[in-house]
Amino acid sequence: MLEVAAQELKLEISEEEIQKGADQFRVANRLETVPATQKWLDDRMLSMEDFEQLITTNLLAPKIAQKMFFDQSAPYFYQHVLDYASAVIYEIVVTDENLAFELFHAIQEGDMTFGEAAKAYGQDLESQRRGGYVGTVMRQSMSPEVSAAVFAAESPQVLEPIMVGSQVHLILAEEVVKPVLTPELQEQIMWQLFQGWLQEQISVCRSKLKFI
Repeated sequence: MLEVAAQELKLEISEEEIQKGADQFRVANRLETVPATQKWLDDRMLSMEDFEQLITTNLLAPKIAQKMFFDQSAPYFYQHVLDYASAVIYEIVVTDENLAFELFHAIQEGDMTFGEAAKAYGQDLESQRRGGYVGTVMRQSMSPEVSAAVFAAESPQVLEPIMVGSQVHLILAEEVVKPVLTPELQEQIMWQLFQGWLQEQISVCRSKLKFI
């Protein structure tokens, strides 16, 4: 599959690259001797030809990803920019809605701080010690209910309790972080697009096999 794409893109892997890739693979997997490498192959019922194919595939993947999707990653980011927004939040998760509203009103009225509420009612010891601090959370990883409330807030703001399934989330939205396309994020998006393309190719191959 990748070999076909590489041919269409006129990408090649040299013998030197294969040797270097094999050496790096052995080091990463602690296959320091020939017997160790052979045992690793035997345990997986692979031949030396299979091993070379594995190395070739590992080398082709980043080249194909770079060639096909690097230039697409920036446009993709700007088309989905809201998905890459994030927020710095503190959170208390309880199962009692009445308790959540009691804490919310107590914080609003100045009877306690969010940190004090978290230390008393945080869901676990670590959360209590952090005063409910969660950190910078990507919008994509939030539930729709939490995401909608956090990104509509005028931060810093304590949000009204949010029901998510059987849990109630009391959240302090400290800061909304505007998304920035860093080199690291661009590469992450490139690989995301590559993985999506690869899954499509696998699905197509499976569909064809059903009719053989």
